[in-house]
Amino acid sequence: MNDVKRIKGKIIKVHPDGYGFIISEEMKFIKFFFHWTSLNHSTKKFNELKSGMKVEFIPVLNEEIVTDDEKKKGPHAIKIDVI
Repeated sequence: MNDVKRIKGKIIKVHPDGYGFIISEEMKFIKFFFHWTSLNHSTKKFNELKSGMKVEFIPVLNEEIVTDDEKKKGPHAIKIDVI
């Protein structure tokens, strides 16, 4: 896991239901979904997050197609740290 590239980004939306979106200059034109469970424990709590905060995260770009009963997974962020 040491060869996984972390990138920097900015939170653009935080929803009270426990999710949000991040953009990054390093991977333009992609909006990364994140869930509150993706925050590292050593960083801020979800209810402290605000739009405009800078973060560092691991991008996951799986675009798998699943059945209608399941949601389609797109770009999302994991292991998020507020910087």
